[in-house]
Amino acid sequence: MADQPTSGVEWSNEKCLLLIDLYKESTNLWNTKHKDYRNRYIRQDSLLEISKHMNTSKEEVDRKLKNLICHFWREVKKVKQHRSGDGADDVYCSKWFAFKSFEFLKDRNDCRPTIETDAVQQLLIQLIDIWQ
Repeated sequence: MADQPTSGVEWSNEKCLLLIDLYKESTNLWNTKHKDYRNRYIRQDSLLEISKHMNTSKEEVDRKLKNLICHFWREVKKVKQHRSGDGADDVYCSKWFAFKSFEFLKDRNDCRPTIETDAVQQLLIQLIDIWQ
């Protein structure tokens, strides 16, 4: 029987909250609008810095962050599901220790404002007139 590899890291709630704070400070890891978000080398360097601060491997930090973030989005989904049409007594409030610490992620995927179709058409007409 093969033993499962152990991480060797004891992740207390305090240590997880510290990891979340370090992640939040490294905006290039989570903010899709950050100039270095798409640069994987800089992102890897940021993870390496966090891992040095946490005194563990980059892979372990990456794994733990993915697990925590996944848990956060499951909690957000529960909150949203219980809000729609339920009575005030049925509102779900997450009691997960890291929920409030991850709230900075909630608006990272907000859509950018769109340009109205009429305005785009007007602009195209003006551009065509200029080129002619």
